[in-house]
Amino acid sequence: WLLVMVGLGIALGLVQLVPMLEVLGQNFRDNSVSLAQVLDWALPFRRAVTFLIPDFFGSSAHHGYFDVVTWQWQPLGPNAHGQINPLCAHCTRWDIKTAVEAGAYVGILPLALAVIAVVQAAATGWKGKGTDEEKNGGREALTTFQTSTLIFAILAVLSLLFAFGAPLYALLFYGLPGWNQLHSPFRWIYPFTLSVAVLAGIGATYLDKYVSAKIRPAKREE
Repeated sequence: WLLVMVGLGIALGLVQLVPMLEVLGQNFRDNSVSLAQVLDWALPFRRAVTFLIPDFFGSSAHHGYFDVVTWQWQPLGPNAHGQINPLCAHCTRWDIKTAVEAGAYVGILPLALAVIAVVQAAATGWKGKGTDEEKNGGREALTTFQTSTLIFAILAVLSLLFAFGAPLYALLFYGLPGWNQLHSPFRWIYPFTLSVAVLAGIGATYLDKYVSAKIRPAKREE
């Protein structure tokens, strides 16, 4: 029945997949650019800081600044030399890819929880097994997340490498049909944020199942 389910799913999807495969060979983007050009459109390495500080390079939504001399908010305009910001005349943005393409900020807490999930999975050797002592401490339920942690940790790392234009992107560019028609490696930010969300959930589960289990017995004794 599982195979039937998969077969029906593919059959229904062919309504869209078959026309898409036909279009791939007729797209004007096919072999229109080189791998070097595509990698040049990836996120510059300096954008890594925005994963922790989203408005480090300014924001298109900020149209004023606080003047520390007059202690008043001032609208943005020409500077003292009469020059206007070429990237954004009336906002604080001073670098490319600040909002849409580089919208990778998911928060500090989710990143911390994701790290906790990866460290915990690495500490148990990805085996999904624990000692009796660990199981009594509330760690038994956590072991079911080990495989998921491995999958999404790998996806997060690969997504970052692709988004920042690592040479590994050549595997996609030359290895997958129609991939050379995609000129936006920075869109790998999407599976990265998905991976962080899943890993953060696993990290929160670990804190609940393992850490809370150690706190509750102490409260009972009191």
